[in-house]
Amino acid sequence: MSREPVDRVVVKSLRLSTMVRPGSLYGALARLESKRLVEPLDGQGRQRPVRLTALGREVLERELRAMARVADAGLRRLGVNPA
Repeated sequence: MSREPVDRVVVKSLRLSTMVRPGSLYGALARLESKRLVEPLDGQGRQRPVRLTALGREVLERELRAMARVADAGLRRLGVNPA
């Protein structure tokens, strides 16, 4: 992704960095907007930047922490010391 602020991303750079097809990405962003997890920002030209809302940041942090616990448990099962 480009060097956008951590809570802001341009849709094109998100699509390119995740290898998600445009239709899937725009559908996912629409669902995130409807849940008030992201909000659109003004873009230039065809750019469609979005930003995490405060609620979106809370949800993202909770989900990332849950994934980290799963990853740590998996690493321990493999005999690897989680960092």
